[in-house]
Amino acid sequence: MTLGTSPAIGRGTDGHDAVHGRTFGHAPHRGLVVYVDSAGRVAVAVNGGRAADLLDAAPGDLVSITAAGAG
Repeated sequence: MTLGTSPAIGRGTDGHDAVHGRTFGHAPHRGLVVYVDSAGRVAVAVNGGRAADLLDAAPGDLVSITAAGAG
């Protein structure tokens, strides 16, 4: 996935559009961003919010990230 692409993030059958960026600011306000965190792991965040709330996710829930055009 390259910066600026639009991955889809989902939990169960619910899907949300996101952006692939380096910081929260790459997403619009209240938008999802997929980025690599300081530990080198893939992370999901919301610019100005909480990804867990938007995705209705709890610790241990499986969240999928699908590259733009895949699936």
